[in-house]
Amino acid sequence: MSRQAPADELADTLAELARLRLRAAQLRARIVDNPDLGATGRFARAEVALRQERVFDPSLLPPEIREDPRFQRDRQHWTVRCHPAAPAAHGPRPGWPIRRDAGRSLH
Repeated sequence: MSRQAPADELADTLAELARLRLRAAQLRARIVDNPDLGATGRFARAEVALRQERVFDPSLLPPEIREDPRFQRDRQHWTVRCHPAAPAAHGPRPGWPIRRDAGRSLH
């Protein structure tokens, strides 16, 4: 079980997710640019396919429909944002920011 405050653990988790999303985008781009090189590894095979899908784009509707309140609704949702705590309150954080070698496995 973690001994971190939930805010600290959430900030760590969000930072790690951002790092992983960036790395996944870089790897995806490499594979899409050259599917013959690197798409097959020791444990996984990446399949490259171009997909087309139809999506609804409300910006294409005439303004009189887009701006009509009969076609709008309000919704609520919670947001949680993480900000660094005041440095004077706790001093520098040990081991932060987390930096891992891109080529090193975590397990």
